Amino acid sequence: MYKAEIKRLLISLKNLTITLISIRGVRFVIEIIWGIMAFWLLTTWLFTASSEDITDPKIWQEKQDAVKNQLFRFSGPQFILLLVLIGLIIANWIFYIMFFIKLNRLQKLHFYIQNPIIIARLSTIKSYTIIGFFVGYVDLVAAIFALKLVASDWRRLTEPEQKKLEI
Repeated sequence: MYKAEIKRLLISLKNLTITLISIRGVRFVIEIIWGIMAFWLLTTWLFTASSEDITDPKIWQEKQDAVKNQLFRFSGPQFILLLVLIGLIIANWIFYIMFFIKLNRLQKLHFYIQNPIIIARLSTIKSYTIIGFFVGYVDLVAAIFALKLVASDWRRLTEPEQKKLEI
């Protein structure tokens, strides 16, 4: 009973971790695109403000109005990109909470208490997960550690005879 439940839990943890990493990758690309757009708008504003004779208040006011209109005007692709980014942020938090719940469930299974290696690794992953909830990109470290745990300790996690601590 436990072996099938553990395998199912480990497979879902692995799939959830891969989903988290892929969402963060897409989010990173979209944030880079937004950064490039913000840099372009800032440099446009700086060059527009400095290219004309700024001693004339009328020219200065016209330039400022043109730049303000350009800065606060969203085009269709920018608006869609913003909606996608907000959706990815919400999905990332939902998957991250599910990831934390799966880790807790994995740690609370009673026969893992007998293996100090698994306990130490799960405690490290949980610590990074809690820190990653508040600090960006630390959650990726927790996800990579969880993938490494599932990949390298698959046999130790699923075979009951290897979970006992022999004294």
